[in-house]
Amino acid sequence: MAKNDLFTSRGMSGAVRKDPAAVKERPRTVFGVYGLTEWETLVPAGRAKLRVRFTGGSLSGYGVVPATFTTYNMHIKLLIENSPQFKSGRIKRLA
Repeated sequence: MAKNDLFTSRGMSGAVRKDPAAVKERPRTVFGVYGLTEWETLVPAGRAKLRVRFTGGSLSGYGVVPATFTTYNMHIKLLIENSPQFKSGRIKRLA
């Protein structure tokens, strides 16, 4: 195998490792809902519905931490951004 191949292997039964330089980190998208500690919503996806669970929020005298949902999947991100809840402002993109 050449030095600049993307994969290296260790024999027939050995594990296949990816070259660290060739692996890119997928972008993370975080959505939040202010004013709630937990919230579960159904996002329309054609004739189906995607269940999205927002968790980890808190309300205190020091401030508000929104309930969040994190995804690395670009398709789920697009479904949420095209949902009525996102368009109305109920769901916000945090990062």
